Amino acid sequence: MDDRVPSYIRALSFLRRGIVHLLFRIKHMLGLLAQSVQRDELRELTNEARVLGSASAESINHVGAELREINERLAKLERDVERIGSRLESPGARDSLLEKSGEEPARSLTTE
Repeated sequence: MDDRVPSYIRALSFLRRGIVHLLFRIKHMLGLLAQSVQRDELRELTNEARVLGSASAESINHVGAELREINERLAKLERDVERIGSRLESPGARDSLLEKSGEEPARSLTTE
């Protein structure tokens, strides 16, 4: 029965198989190319994530150092305010302050 198949049909069948095989190879090569591109993009994203992680850690360290400085300055101001408050509360503080300024103490505005 195969002997009765015309030669042009055999040629077309051979040509069809060749085209299918060629398209398969092209598809395979395009797949490999796409994988390569994706790997490059993933590598680039990984590097960017590493850089951003390093920058984030550096930023946290910098902000931490600045917060420590602010905390030290605030503690110093609190000590200064406490020292000034204790001086103002001491018995002779009011009189010496009035003598320096040359003013008399403020009068109460209440009607007692």
